[in-house]
Amino acid sequence: MKRFVGLFVVAALIATPAFGQVTENFYGGYSQNISTGATTFIGNQTPRFLGTAYDNGFSAPGPLRYRVESFDDGISTPFANWGDVINMPGNRVLDDVGWTILNSTDFGNTGTVDVARWNLLFYNTDGSPIMGFDTDGNPIGNGFDTGPVDFTGGGGPGTGLPAGYFSRINFGGGLSGFFTFNLPASFILVQQLTEFQGSSTVIGVENDVNQLVPGASSTTTQYIDSVAGPVNATTPPYAGPGFYFTKTVGGVARTTADPIYLISLVPEPATLALLGMGLVAFARRRR
Repeated sequence: MKRFVGLFVVAALIATPAFGQVTENFYGGYSQNISTGATTFIGNQTPRFLGTAYDNGFSAPGPLRYRVESFDDGISTPFANWGDVINMPGNRVLDDVGWTILNSTDFGNTGTVDVARWNLLFYNTDGSPIMGFDTDGNPIGNGFDTGPVDFTGGGGPGTGLPAGYFSRINFGGGLSGFFTFNLPASFILVQQLTEFQGSSTVIGVENDVNQLVPGASSTTTQYIDSVAGPVNATTPPYAGPGFYFTKTVGGVARTTADPIYLISLVPEPATLALLGMGLVAFARRRR
């Protein structure tokens, strides 16, 4: 079953991020099957592929890795949005995307994240949507629905991602077989939480400075758009619609660490066709 959403704007909400030094542990990675919706626990690392164009995790726990969360977004509607500007070598077709969910211990939270669901949305850096197309060439909007990601392993309520941990989620590649998103070398990725089950009251994203792909980078700010809540920060409270902010932890601006994302790409179909023609011509010359 294919799941697509055509969302062209991110709702303007009250935004109040909270910051903290990292105390969270990596719980493990999950792979979501875009066709069946099945969630598989894949252990200590999210797999990277030959076409990986952006991946900024992991460094060791410490001042280079930290969290950004929003209070009570797990039980309030509308939910939170997080995102970032991604700069990567070249422009090609999306084949995999990875993101994080953080279950923080801030504000006394001890609840679990049992099930979560997102829309993953793509924008040009001027804010205009990057339209995707299905396998028949029909437009499907500027993003897609991940389907529900089950962190319980079938264990039921209260057995999901515990407080003090974060996880990475991706699809294990193959998205280009379901739809086409031609991503430019610089774009905005937004993860929009659309469904939540569990008792956690403080969820967010994990940030890291450890860019693993030569030539890939991000800006010194990141995006947040969330329900209002207490702010645990040394910077002034933020309010208004979704905005970009420079992360400040303990009075020190963190201008290098960014939300952990994974982007893997494959060549555009036209490029593959030209490559195939070139190989055929080469083979003929060899005969």
